[in-house]
Amino acid sequence: MYKFFAIFFLFVLSLNVLYIESKIHTNEFAVHIKGGQDFAKEIADRYGFIYKGQIGSLKDYYLFEHHSIKKDLYHLLNKGQKRAAVRNSSLTFRDPLYPEQWFLHGGAYRQYDMNVIPAWEQGYTGKGVVVTILDDGIQSNHPDLAQNYDKDASFDINGSDEDPTPQDDDENKHGTRCAGEVAAVANNEFCGVGIAYNASIGARKGHVYPPEEQLLELQRHTRT
Repeated sequence: MYKFFAIFFLFVLSLNVLYIESKIHTNEFAVHIKGGQDFAKEIADRYGFIYKGQIGSLKDYYLFEHHSIKKDLYHLLNKGQKRAAVRNSSLTFRDPLYPEQWFLHGGAYRQYDMNVIPAWEQGYTGKGVVVTILDDGIQSNHPDLAQNYDKDASFDINGSDEDPTPQDDDENKHGTRCAGEVAAVANNEFCGVGIAYNASIGARKGHVYPPEEQLLELQRHTRT
């Protein structure tokens, strides 16, 4: 009986190994890259692939071949995809981390993103909008925020003053990071680009209350 189960186990294991090997041994890859055939060829050459051409009539789908993969394929091609998205936009930014902002360049699941770039191209950049971040404060003199900082939209609830600077203890960074995601200055050759890079940004620095208490506290300290 035990011999039978041992033989049966080895048989099933061998099938699994054959199945796994049949899945991973391939030299050809179907790749989805936006930017045209010339850009697809550039990506293939840059990372040691052989460009085999477009796959039938499928737009932006190409066949790559490689005989010795030494780097993570998804990382390489996703990086090329982000660069293609940046290149295809009519907007250009000098901020060094802009190409790495995956949530702007189709870097999410199934190449989704926040679809912000088309709004920018139509002129919607946050100009005339004032945003206040209710958090642990923001660094108002941060080089990517200072130009857009609005002192009239800021208040320190804890200290009852107009300075929302967070405590310098290497922990209170969340508010500043949130402010950067919203209104980091564009084209200043520093860091990245905010979703509404022409918006004014301020902060309400306060304790971490439950949501309903936060609203009551904010209403109590908001000036008319």
